[in-house]
Amino acid sequence: MKRLNLPWLLFFLVVVAQLSAQEKTDFQEFSMRDRFSFKTAAEMYTVADTLPYSAKVDAMIEEITLDIKSGTLIEHNKVWTKLQKLEPYRMHPKVQDAAKKWVDMTVANVYEKDFKEIPIKTLKNICSYYIAGNFARTEQESLKELLKDPASPDLRNNLALALLHQNKDLCAQIELEVLLKLFDSYPAGLINLVVVYERMNKNNEIDALVNKLHSLQTSNNMDIPEARFNAAWLMNKNGDYEGAAYILENPKPLQNASVAKYDSLRILNRKQLDRAK
Repeated sequence: MKRLNLPWLLFFLVVVAQLSAQEKTDFQEFSMRDRFSFKTAAEMYTVADTLPYSAKVDAMIEEITLDIKSGTLIEHNKVWTKLQKLEPYRMHPKVQDAAKKWVDMTVANVYEKDFKEIPIKTLKNICSYYIAGNFARTEQESLKELLKDPASPDLRNNLALALLHQNKDLCAQIELEVLLKLFDSYPAGLINLVVVYERMNKNNEIDALVNKLHSLQTSNNMDIPEARFNAAWLMNKNGDYEGAAYILENPKPLQNASVAKYDSLRILNRKQLDRAK
């Protein structure tokens, strides 16, 4: 069966508004469509080159592991500089195994930190850098603020998107995996990690994310169009064309946007689904 790529192509960028530290788990009005999201499958699969594994990678992995084990956050320059050097080896099993450990260790470190809540004005400024297309500045400022408040989900999500646009997929993967370990029902993180996994060829891990996202929107009585499209893709892949078609054609009433707003995207997905039938 031909793969359906279009459902993965939309990013969710968190728009920072009136969220306080106590409200960070309320994501009903969490995001907007990202105008920099990939528009075609060809764009999405255009990634940085990879290199064959070499012995020097083992040394880099060991150094990063020791740094994080000592309590250093991954956003600290001491770790971040080394982490970026692993990007050409990001798909190797040894690097992926190490990344899983770093995510768990980072989450443990976050729980041990005393947070200094990031001012809303600062979050808005960082968001504005992204909206302006200044991804390097978004990365720079996000890293600095995450050292103060490493539990900020919005900041991690937007940082990950800025990293993707710079072909720093391994760093984006780690940021989103940490985010979802801290906030496992954060819709923007789930949607964006699917895109990262597509780019990283981590296909075995995509289905679980799609199921989680679809289950989340069903249980919370909210309708995220991207989750609907992804769920249809998964059902069609598993041989349930009728179920997939039904999901695309019968959305719930949208709380914050009209069905018409997403109709062109729905039509694109339906045409692709029909071609793969």
